[in-house]
Amino acid sequence: EEEQQQQQQHKHCLICFSDKLHLRRTISPCGHDDVCWQCHLQMRHLHSDLKCPVCKTTNETLIVDKDNFSVDEADADDGILVHHKRFNQYQLWGNDLGNGYVYREDVGMHFPNELYEEHVVPLLGYGCGMPNCEFTNGSDSYVNERDAVQGDVCAPVDNKRKQQPNQQQQRGVKKRLTGLKALKTHLRIDHGYAVCDLCVTNKRDFVSKLARYTPQGLKRHQSHGDGELSGFSGHPLCEFCKPLRFYDVVALHEHLNKEHYKCHICEKQGKPNQFFKDYNRLERHFDREHFLCHEPQCLAARFMVFENEIDLRAHEASFHGTNRRDGGTKIKLEFRVRREGESDQGFSNQNVPTGDDFGFGLNGEAFVPEALPEQRERRQANEPEISHPIHAARTAEMRAHAARMREREHGGAAAASAGSSAGRVGEAFPALD
Repeated sequence: EEEQQQQQQHKHCLICFSDKLHLRRTISPCGHDDVCWQCHLQMRHLHSDLKCPVCKTTNETLIVDKDNFSVDEADADDGILVHHKRFNQYQLWGNDLGNGYVYREDVGMHFPNELYEEHVVPLLGYGCGMPNCEFTNGSDSYVNERDAVQGDVCAPVDNKRKQQPNQQQQRGVKKRLTGLKALKTHLRIDHGYAVCDLCVTNKRDFVSKLARYTPQGLKRHQSHGDGELSGFSGHPLCEFCKPLRFYDVVALHEHLNKEHYKCHICEKQGKPNQFFKDYNRLERHFDREHFLCHEPQCLAARFMVFENEIDLRAHEASFHGTNRRDGGTKIKLEFRVRREGESDQGFSNQNVPTGDDFGFGLNGEAFVPEALPEQRERRQANEPEISHPIHAARTAEMRAHAARMREREHGGAAAASAGSSAGRVGEAFPALD
């Protein structure tokens, strides 16, 4: 029973747990061949990840092939007999594997001809994707400006008319649209639909699998997401640069830190992620909430602001020669009584909002959440449970194997550091008994 269970482990993809692994197995140089071609293609095409999902070895080239039950080879990990060749048993000459395979250079994968034409090309292509539409965006159906004006983008191109256009057609046909531009023009003119540019640019999924939206549906997708069960709550909006949106909160924060301003004093006092549209608004905030130096040279230098009045007066005395007329060295301070609802630092307690939008303050500042907690909780709640016993056992085995590898690496690093420090005991700190 244990041997049968181990043999079943090599019949399912380790990532998507597909039971058709024997028809779409990916042969890798590192020897971990239990991942299907779709999962490898997704990692390499969408995420530019050439590493093995098991051992993290970088594999420049992969071979997709189906199992041959006349072949018996021992698996590289557990030694169980499997029905597929190893990577080094293929006759690979550079990037040529023979007449039966097609090499895709951008992902570094060899595909069988039939699999490539029937599945890989449509998956990586820019076909319409709408029901009952045969627009494939290939060599025999494409969009040009003449068709865009006439609204006949689904009609096949007449090669004779294409070879011998009259003068009116030559004026109408200005350029040929291909790829994504042709798909967008076709969807807009023939169907009144569109794709989300943010999802396409950031490679959320293959373009052929991305949803097609109506104008209202696209607005709803960008502002509110695709529903509670999708785990996606929309593309965040920069309130300073409306209607500019970003793919996620990480991209939004990169934009805010590059194009807008933060108050470093408020961040030090425990109010992070507070942004201002420009320096004029930030300077107004400095003057109202903190202690800004009003000397012309400091105003021109910018950011000459202090957390308390003592630092400001000391700066004025040191750099501007501002002293008391009687020659004294005492600094005149102004105190204010802390009101109810204020913290010890003297500013009102403000809660960072967790909604989709910004929360503006009196000085024009905006609080931006670091992440969307409701989105994170939704993803956690919707994580699928592993119900298949073989899949669960295989997952537990992989996690245990990874834990042993981490423990072995940690133990080796500790032993190396102990050995290197043995020769210089005098430099080490004494141990605590």
